[in-house]
Amino acid sequence: QEMEQRIQKERLRLAEQKRQEDRHVEEQRIQQELLEQERRRLKEHERHLELKQEELRRQAKQQLEQRHQHEKRLEMQRLDQLRLEQLRMEDQLRLEEERLETQRFQQQREKQQREQEQRQQQQQQQ
Repeated sequence: QEMEQRIQKERLRLAEQKRQEDRHVEEQRIQQELLEQERRRLKEHERHLELKQEELRRQAKQQLEQRHQHEKRLEMQRLDQLRLEQLRMEDQLRLEEERLETQRFQQQREKQQREQEQRQQQQQQQ
């Protein structure tokens, strides 16, 4: 009977040891699963951040392009204004040249007229 009790005690000890080992294995499995879930969550979060960063880069590139287009339009407007100003100045210059040419022509005619009148007077006096 003592032998029977020792065998029974040993069986209980082994059963308890097995139960504790099984519990330990189950705890490790749960721990591993939690770690795996956390790893997947972090991976997904990282992907989300990459997508957000990509979107921000795209927006920055678009804004840069828009600013470049805007500056280009402003430069074109400035060039157009300069061209208009140049055309106005050329017109003014042309008008001034025409006025001077007309004035010279007028003076030349008056001079010729005076000379002709002088000749006529001289002829009449003779």
